[in-house]
Amino acid sequence: MPRRSLPADPRDRQPQPHEVLGLSAREDDAVKVIEIAQMMLRCWRRIPLADPGGSAARVGEARNRIRRIVAARQAMLEQIHARRRGG
Repeated sequence: MPRRSLPADPRDRQPQPHEVLGLSAREDDAVKVIEIAQMMLRCWRRIPLADPGGSAARVGEARNRIRRIVAARQAMLEQIHARRRGG
């Protein structure tokens, strides 16, 4: 008999790309995706510069957020491109 897995803990769930950027899952405007991501990146990239003596945890969180934003932007642009190709 197969083992049942435990229900996933919602805190362990990775946010979807559109959630990271605060956009609709069906967003189809590539320029909007790029603009939103760029504004978010500007804010997060300033953190290490604004507080050079700041905590390593804060700088680490900023780096993680930047990685997630870049990955979300790329994933959404790929989704938009695939929808336009009809795939």
